[in-house]
Amino acid sequence: MISSPTEQCDAKIVAMAETVCCKSICLRVIDFSETSQIVTLLTARHGVVGLIAKGIRRIPKKSSAPLMAPLDVLSAGQVVYIPARQDGQLATLTAWDVTDHRPHLRRHYKKIITAQLLAQVTIATGASDDVAEEMLRQLERTLSDVAAADSLRPVVAYLKYAASLSGYAPDLMRCAGCKELLGPHASIQRHSVGLFCDLCCRSDTVTRVDRRILTALNRLSPPCDLPDPLHQAPADPVALYHAAQLLLFHLRAVLDDRLRLIESFQSMYMPPSVYPIAATVIC
Repeated sequence: MISSPTEQCDAKIVAMAETVCCKSICLRVIDFSETSQIVTLLTARHGVVGLIAKGIRRIPKKSSAPLMAPLDVLSAGQVVYIPARQDGQLATLTAWDVTDHRPHLRRHYKKIITAQLLAQVTIATGASDDVAEEMLRQLERTLSDVAAADSLRPVVAYLKYAASLSGYAPDLMRCAGCKELLGPHASIQRHSVGLFCDLCCRSDTVTRVDRRILTALNRLSPPCDLPDPLHQAPADPVALYHAAQLLLFHLRAVLDDRLRLIESFQSMYMPPSVYPIAATVIC
């Protein structure tokens, strides 16, 4: 049924009234058609939001400018969109203005894969409206620190923050099986939530973690509370790797999400098997 001009005008007024404009970070981009894309943004107003970007892939005529800047994963920008009317529907993107394309991050394969893994974690954990702005701030700082330095400390700090914010933080003190206090070591299971003592660990153990790493991880501050990466105290890369692995496998199990880049992350950061854990400072 074709609506009348008056009804069309009223609909446009309602849409304009519902338009949201806020800061955001692009987390995922999927081609939907020859001219459109489905994008996932972390927004300062509504947390993780799925949107349809109609016509963004359309090639403009020589005499006209593009509809908006291209949407690239990890880019930060000012977004304007119309929220979805019902749960399960996509919001509609109406404007996108890039403020930071993160060129320093994109120059390094290792760093861009790490940042994309953080984007996957952000989508999986989500963020409610009341914490959306803070999560955006923490992710923004983490991506800046990853671009500036090679340490895994900001990555581990963000993984811990995202897990805590979503209510999925692992218990770093007690065994997930028997609920007893963990001993000198704890085991990470490939498809199980939490940490396990020596009595409860099974054959699918990924690695054993020193209790000192868990203690340091428990003290680790959120990314925005960390010192500037160029002025942080040196951290043991092995300890940081085990802490990141612990959090990633825990999140993958509790969220039932594959987090596809975990294997790539492991292959890039896994230390030599003979590397001794001389210090476990990660905070």
